[in-house]
Amino acid sequence: MKIFFFHPFIVDKRLQVTSKNEFARGVSQLGHSIDTVVGYERLKIPLSGFSTVKFIPVKTSLGKVFLYSKTIRTLFNSSYDCTIVSNSVAWALPFIYLRNRLSSNRIKVVSDIRTIPVDETRFFVKSLKILKFRIELVLIDFFSDGLSVITEATKEEVRPYISRINHICVWGSGVNLSQFELDKKDRIHRENELSTRIIYHGHVSKERGLDTLIQGCILAQEKVRDIELVIIGSGPYFEFLETSTIGHTWIKILRPVPYTQIQQYLINSHIGIVPLSDLKWWRLSSPLKLMEYIAADLFIIASDIRSHQEMKESFQDIQLFEASNEVELSNKIIEAIKSLKEGHLPLYQDKGEIDWKAKAAVLLRYIEEID
Repeated sequence: MKIFFFHPFIVDKRLQVTSKNEFARGVSQLGHSIDTVVGYERLKIPLSGFSTVKFIPVKTSLGKVFLYSKTIRTLFNSSYDCTIVSNSVAWALPFIYLRNRLSSNRIKVVSDIRTIPVDETRFFVKSLKILKFRIELVLIDFFSDGLSVITEATKEEVRPYISRINHICVWGSGVNLSQFELDKKDRIHRENELSTRIIYHGHVSKERGLDTLIQGCILAQEKVRDIELVIIGSGPYFEFLETSTIGHTWIKILRPVPYTQIQQYLINSHIGIVPLSDLKWWRLSSPLKLMEYIAADLFIIASDIRSHQEMKESFQDIQLFEASNEVELSNKIIEAIKSLKEGHLPLYQDKGEIDWKAKAAVLLRYIEEID
């Protein structure tokens, strides 16, 4: 199958470049080709997972218009079997529909929704985003052959607005398991360390439960002592965390590092914590952090929210605590450290289901079943 990934993002500005590239790699590993057109402002970040990538310079608003037009022309002038279209560019669906009406080589059109506008707090901006999203859903329902979404919760959220498309495919985020493989020496070194390293990485904002993480670790450290907490990321809460943790030398607040280095940080840690608050946004999102911690064989403690509950159904050794409850979190940390010291390590069966290749296979089967 020859696929065109219609999501003309700017590679040196977008955070999800790695995820998109790893998804494309999964598609290629399954014997299919997948092409795309992307923009760049200064740096052409390699996208080796795709079969072919066309880079378009985007330095002004006019450059973005050129990026979109080049993407549409590429799709129109090539013989693809399917195109995967992000909901953010749903405005292009009527053009693809027209192309299919005029051409003997019909392309299957699958729209894909990775995010829903529920995380915006400003009323006017949020209202405009919701209106835009509703218009996108109308275009998707009328002009697409299929629809894929990131989670079951997202599917439930959009289902009332979709009438023509009978079956909605759910495929979430994933990880490249091969990048997390530990050799025996690394594993022995990690398990024999005296202190327990706890890690969180990602966007640094209050909505992610970082207050709970800090306070939970402080309470646990008062009882078990040998704890090192590492927080890696950036965001509006970074400076506050730096200031508020002064005096706690065992807490390290670090600026972002390249994704390849994050894997090494995870491998060299013992416990991964995902303390997200119980907000609608997190219920709709795919629990990528949990997957990365599973891939690194960490002891995992996560807040008891829907997306984490669903992950625990497949990986029972994940420990959940009541969201925003630092006392329960501290108890879970103490229990985890005790288990680790006694040699009771977490066991994650069937890791293959969180690999990008497995995620890509779900979507490809769905595409093949579309008439």
